[in-house]
Amino acid sequence: MSDHIFLVLDSGVSEAKAYVFDAHDSVLGRAYQPISKTRPNSGWVEQDPDELISAARAALSVAVDQSNVSPNTIISMGIANQRETVVAWDLATGEALAPAILGDDSRTQGWCEQFYGDVADRIREKTGLLVRATFSASKIRWLLDMNSDVVKAEEEGKLAVGTVDSWLLFKLSEEGMHMCDMTNASRTLLYNIHGLTWDRELLELFGIDPEILPSVRSSRALYGTLRSDICGCPAPIEVMCGDQQASMAAAGFTSHMTKVSYGSKTHVMQTLGDEFLLEDSFLTTLTPDAPIGSVQYALEASICDTGEKVTDALGHEEQLKKVLDDIVRQVDSSLSDLPYPTDTLIVDGGITQNDHLIRLQADVTGAEVVRQPIYDGAALGVMRLLSSIHHGA
Repeated sequence: MSDHIFLVLDSGVSEAKAYVFDAHDSVLGRAYQPISKTRPNSGWVEQDPDELISAARAALSVAVDQSNVSPNTIISMGIANQRETVVAWDLATGEALAPAILGDDSRTQGWCEQFYGDVADRIREKTGLLVRATFSASKIRWLLDMNSDVVKAEEEGKLAVGTVDSWLLFKLSEEGMHMCDMTNASRTLLYNIHGLTWDRELLELFGIDPEILPSVRSSRALYGTLRSDICGCPAPIEVMCGDQQASMAAAGFTSHMTKVSYGSKTHVMQTLGDEFLLEDSFLTTLTPDAPIGSVQYALEASICDTGEKVTDALGHEEQLKKVLDDIVRQVDSSLSDLPYPTDTLIVDGGITQNDHLIRLQADVTGAEVVRQPIYDGAALGVMRLLSSIHHGA
């Protein structure tokens, strides 16, 4: 067991983070590589798909070098990623055809407003989501309508479109597979979270050919092999997972477990098991723990923007306390809307290192607040999913 070494990539909105873990959750090496984003028009938020790959490669290489472990002792790799972001590329050349469109991008909000009433209700029943520009479907539709390179690639049968996990897998794996995991698929507005399949009716509503989309697997599955030229370890890629669901795996899947992640945004999630609920203040999503062929659900709410506010307040103690106070009270308001009471709150994210936040969160909510052993809950969750594969958990 002690010889099991795991490699984890967490590709986020602002940086790629890579970790080397041993079997006891200890971090042997870590590296961070910044990722830039641009706002070319009002409401647009984009990234360079090639920078996502170069940042991932650099972070992985440095983390392995820093760990001082022999690359051939790394037995498995997993990936967590920013969700909803869309990348389009040419399957023949491997080249990205357009900038990546981020979840925060709102260029398609007007288009999304055509879906209301019974149609919107039916979409929510199938996906657990509201029809918003946040999610991937309208971004894909925009690329198909507005980008001539994307249109040409589709006409020639060479177009691939997917979330960031599928782009990373295509570029970082020896096999160049076009696949994604079910937690990322569940954030597209195209995936039926009951039948675990791309939904024909939803694809027709958004005018998207399923042939351009990745095949979907469980979060724990064999996705291919990491390219050996990245860091010298051709490890099997055995986990892919959206970042928020990955941090759920770090917190555990006990009945009605509740966790808060303080990242670029603050997210609240509560596990539901196999119970499917639609709640006014929450979205319903998949968790990565279900055995193949079964479904496990969770409620999720994105509470507020956090990262930039905290960064701006660093070095100004009173201002930072005010920012943290506001975040904590917004979290408490969201927790009060959950269907099941919260006695224990598991938290992750960089600002959980701040003791004032932890004390205040406990005082306001009345719950026991438990910090993760490392603040990057997504990376820790991927590690624990990998460990469960190799240790039979």
